[in-house]
Amino acid sequence: ELNWTSSAIRTVDLIPVDHFRNVSNVNLQNNNLTSFSGLIYLPNVKVLCLNYNHIESIMPRLKPQTHLSSRQLLYQKVPSSGYGQQGTSKLNRDSVGSENLPPIMQSLEVLHLGYNGICNLVQLQLNRLRNLKFLFLQGNEISQVEGLDNLIVLQELVVDHNRIRAFNDTAFSKPSSLLMLHLEENRLRELSKLQSLVKLEKLFLGYNKIQDITELEKLDVIPSLRELTVYGNPICRKMVHRHVLIFRLPNLQMLDGIPINSDDRAKAEFHFSELQAKKSSHCSYELKPYTSWL
Repeated sequence: ELNWTSSAIRTVDLIPVDHFRNVSNVNLQNNNLTSFSGLIYLPNVKVLCLNYNHIESIMPRLKPQTHLSSRQLLYQKVPSSGYGQQGTSKLNRDSVGSENLPPIMQSLEVLHLGYNGICNLVQLQLNRLRNLKFLFLQGNEISQVEGLDNLIVLQELVVDHNRIRAFNDTAFSKPSSLLMLHLEENRLRELSKLQSLVKLEKLFLGYNKIQDITELEKLDVIPSLRELTVYGNPICRKMVHRHVLIFRLPNLQMLDGIPINSDDRAKAEFHFSELQAKKSSHCSYELKPYTSWL
């Protein structure tokens, strides 16, 4: 285990790397790292904690040629690092998708990148961490969930306390292995484009901006849901969301931290049967003048 927290570290050079071959757990929380630096050469790291740094990308950003140090020139010559494939312009870096770059740190399963000021997930090149299972990105400036398509074994994604308003077409474009998705304290108003979350069991949506009951109804595209939180959203003031969610999600076992029992399901069904009766009565009333005229 390597544990160097709060040490003002800017770069990591582990020489010789063979001396660190058996390291499986690295904690460099609360430092000044802008990339994973020399950590990418550790072959057996399973858990990496980089909370409270300034991470911009897995690989160091490429500087103009005249300012490259001898060490950076050496990194650039290693094809598997991908360092030399990053263009000097931001546009080029983003257009060359990380899915086209070779995987790195193939033992890494757990990654903590909370509170790093991250805005752009694509620039991070997280798609290269192909065996990642748990990803923690809470407390950043993220507005879009993207650049994670190749994380095909990812089980838990934490993006609480970010700036996400909605999901674009590429957020969850492929059938996902996700079991848990944490989205609390964002700015979500709509819940579209979640149909690829075919295995999702736990979804946390507390303290967002959801106002319309029809948005909660969209969650029925995730029939595997067993636990859900929606407390702290404007829709919860109307006190009808619980009946709606229990009725539409037959496998739900926990809602806002409260277990769902058979009485809750019976009440939800009764609530909807009453609604249906009212709708039928209303339609009949509207038709009466017309049928009488006939």
